[in-house]
Amino acid sequence: MTDTGMTIALIVSSFIAQLVASLVAVFVGRPRKSQANPAPERSEPKNRLHKTDGWFIRVLKSPWMVPCFFILLDLYSLQKTLRETGPLTRWAVLVISSDVGGILYWLLVIAIGITWRTLDRVVDIEREIVDIFREFEEVHKLLHDWMHLFTGKVSSQSKSVDHKFDKAVRETQHKLRLAMRKLFED
Repeated sequence: MTDTGMTIALIVSSFIAQLVASLVAVFVGRPRKSQANPAPERSEPKNRLHKTDGWFIRVLKSPWMVPCFFILLDLYSLQKTLRETGPLTRWAVLVISSDVGGILYWLLVIAIGITWRTLDRVVDIEREIVDIFREFEEVHKLLHDWMHLFTGKVSSQSKSVDHKFDKAVRETQHKLRLAMRKLFED
């Protein structure tokens, strides 16, 4: 075998050895936990990549950012085409019509996105209002039991009913305040 052949064989064998060693390290060195790793807190990103990823996802989910970017591109292309001094050609007509169509499309995407987000928010608020009405129903039942205590139908559970009533009233007031804040937020 020549020196070149031995060099190639040495490179290939060292590559294979490194590949096998890394595969063995992955399979043998893997921790064997029966419990899943806890999920990181969403409010605190762990590193710069998570912060950037969160920012990028927010931009993509925004009903304004991506469509506005494409609207600006279409406006630039439309302006560039309209500033040409040559005669109006078929290609120029195609570019102008595609730019105007693109602008209208992205405006429609913005309108649909805003409508979708608004409807989603309304549904969330309606769910919270239904929960509040359920809480009021429970408070009404407790109030009914409490009124029976004052009308002479005293039971052995008078203190527990009074405590349950006060607790239910406090929880309902808290949920009502939260729902009203959310309703009047934006």
